Amino acid sequence: MFELSIFKSSGKKAVEQLIKHIDFLSQKSGDTQKDLMRKFLADAKEHNDYGEWGLAMENLLQNLYEIDFKIDTITVELAKEAFKKCQMDYTEYIFIEELVQ
Repeated sequence: MFELSIFKSSGKKAVEQLIKHIDFLSQKSGDTQKDLMRKFLADAKEHNDYGEWGLAMENLLQNLYEIDFKIDTITVELAKEAFKKCQMDYTEYIFIEELVQ
């Protein structure tokens, strides 16, 4: 049981770091994109807070792709780390690398 709680905690923290970094990047967006990002980030934070960190990350990354939100290589590395800590397959989300500016 202790090992499971450590796993959950590290996954949640990794997704939280990803969300915070994307939030930082969104501050440089235009008003329309910034409004969308607020909603996407709020949804991701809520899912993450309720232990649905995989869903939080999946939805957020898909939303970023849909609006062609530009990211940096740090975002990709944080996503890879979060996928690893959540024991999920990053290769299904490699499409986010197309968003690197």
